[in-house]
Amino acid sequence: MINILISSFRNKKINIIYIAMFILILLTSFVFQLISGYYEFFTAEKYGDPVENRTYFILEEDEEKIDKLKNSFEFEEFNSNGNNEYNAILKNYIDTKELKNYFDKHEINGILDGSANTKEIELMEKKQTTFDFVCMIILVIVLIVSLFIIKNIFMNELKNIALLKIMGYSYIKITLFLFTKLLMILLISFIMIILLLYFASFIYLLFDNSLLGKYISQINILRLNVYGFKFIIMILLLDSIRSFFVIKKIDSLEILNS
Repeated sequence: MINILISSFRNKKINIIYIAMFILILLTSFVFQLISGYYEFFTAEKYGDPVENRTYFILEEDEEKIDKLKNSFEFEEFNSNGNNEYNAILKNYIDTKELKNYFDKHEINGILDGSANTKEIELMEKKQTTFDFVCMIILVIVLIVSLFIIKNIFMNELKNIALLKIMGYSYIKITLFLFTKLLMILLISFIMIILLLYFASFIYLLFDNSLLGKYISQINILRLNVYGFKFIIMILLLDSIRSFFVIKKIDSLEILNS
């Protein structure tokens, strides 16, 4: 089986096309994570320094809720004004959205104490919601394209599958063969995109000292690409189940004669 797997890589042209397709999927996943992350980074950098944008006035009688709140977030300051009133300053602006959700979930009366930039911040958050929705649509499109690519790879492997069936290999082994080949192509694509992105970011940072450059310098390229890698692995596993039943129905002689 190993020799057959190695021999299936002899057609360099078609395998290069497969690698290019996987690289495109991984790159698409990376770019959208990059853009989404930059949106939050930009907001935090622009509004995170002023204390008034991180200061919350809290009115809560239940001290147990307040204790849990203190343990759930990092605060720069958390002071009691008496009469169940508190002033809390978030240490990191990036936790703003999560803190607001926490207030709603636990029914805590907490509002932004400062009024500076409040409307602008709310507008930015609405734009973020719209962007997340667009990303979900594009994710679905990427999923459909990925399935189409994998299906085409499967169709191009029909002759190899037919030969394996004639040689007496079981359906499980043939399915495993196909999955292993796709996994190897994906691994090659993954390594290539990582090297390409590290090189591109290095070149970019030589010439850019802007906020975007600062953001790129602190992102984890490997971690962001792992998400895309896991996404494709999940698709490959699901497609392997479909392939198993399709392989059962294949007429080997008909395929080889055609």
